[in-house]
Amino acid sequence: MKRSYTVPEVAQACRISRRNTYRILKKGKLSFMTGKRRISVETLPEDLARILRGEDRLIRIGEVAGLLGASRSSIYRWFWEGKLKGIKLPWGAVRILESEIRRILTEGTPW
Repeated sequence: MKRSYTVPEVAQACRISRRNTYRILKKGKLSFMTGKRRISVETLPEDLARILRGEDRLIRIGEVAGLLGASRSSIYRWFWEGKLKGIKLPWGAVRILESEIRRILTEGTPW
């Protein structure tokens, strides 16, 4: 298992630009390992570390809305009510887990 990730790896997993990843690092929401240009797994939230290990994938709110045929505001509301599992990234963006979307598409919506 990897102990650290490069900025491009974190950006790709979170589906954000490298530029935004560097901005997040500047704000102190993530931090580089001492003396290296790599982000330590210990500084990442557990859900985000799982994503980087390839155990799941993050989907943007707009894509989830299109897949489920709902509005973006409904997706946000379901996330905050706990009906959709996802994560709030350290910089405030919300992403939904791909496994959760697959579960809803196969089992149907629980609401």
